[in-house]
Order: sequence, then C-alpha cells, then structure tokens
Amino acid sequence: MVCIPCFVIPFFLFIWYRYLQPIVLKFWNPWKPVKDNKTVVEEKRKEDEKNIVNDNNPPEKLKAT
Repeated sequence: MVCIPCFVIPFFLFIWYRYLQPIVLKFWNPWKPVKDNKTVVEEKRKEDEKNIVNDNNPPEKLKAT
C-alpha cells in the first residue's frame, strides 16, 4: 500500500507547475532581469541629447530657403 503523502505531494506539484506557477509568474517573477536606476537615467539622458541635437540641426528639406 502506498502512503498518502507519496500520492498527494506529486499530484499537488503537478498542479502547481502545470497551472498555478505560470499565472503567479506573470505578476511576480523573481528571475526577471531588472534594470538599474542608473542605467535608465543614462539612457534617458542619451535620448534627450539626441533630441536636442536633432532639434538644433533639422534636415535640409525642412530648412527654410
């Protein structure tokens, strides 16, 4: 005769990995790569610098003649 935990634990593990874990990982994923706040600030600064350069030097087609 098989003990109850030997039957119940694999069943609940199957249910967890098959159905519940994918739902939980959509909201809370500890393995998701996290960007540093410093990196985000640097990327924003670089984008702003590109926009400033583009605003100061518009393409030739847009310049008034």
